[in-house]
Amino acid sequence: PFTFLHLDALMDMMALAVHTGKIRAVGVSNYNARQMRRAAARLARYGIPLAANEVHYSLLHRQPETNGVLDACRELNVALVAWQSLESGKLRAAPLPGTAPVPVRRDLSTLIPPALRKAEIARLTAIQETLNTIAQRYGMTTSQVALKWLLQRDEHIIPIPGATSAHHASENADALKWFLSDEEFAAIDSVTQPK
Repeated sequence: PFTFLHLDALMDMMALAVHTGKIRAVGVSNYNARQMRRAAARLARYGIPLAANEVHYSLLHRQPETNGVLDACRELNVALVAWQSLESGKLRAAPLPGTAPVPVRRDLSTLIPPALRKAEIARLTAIQETLNTIAQRYGMTTSQVALKWLLQRDEHIIPIPGATSAHHASENADALKWFLSDEEFAAIDSVTQPK
């Protein structure tokens, strides 16, 4: 949300941009459920639907399911565009047995107390092992399985995974070519529930 401009004024300007042909649709980023509803109501005055809300959503960050954003997307028929859907590579590959996952990017995890860090590593390892088991079954990658779970989670979810090469982009697109069974979906859902 743009804090220096009132939400209604911003949506008025977006509506003007649609009506003058500068844009075809209006999307927002990181809006909570209340802000989404307010933006959608303001745009509705102009006959324009809210098209999308881009938020952080992945198997490791499932807050849109509990904070009302996914429900608001369903209610308003708005796409939930999931950024960081592969958590900067944390869901890309399972660690070797008996080893801890290596952080993909530098972050503030060193400030986390060791007991919590150990629990976080154990959770990530269990998730990666579940994804890897399913990936091997289909000849897919763990990232493809993570993307497929998001795609099957709800018709409103559109993951936007990062890709550092053409190969990664092609690999991500291949997640569209197959389906998880109900049991596989449930296994991923269970192991990724926040503790």
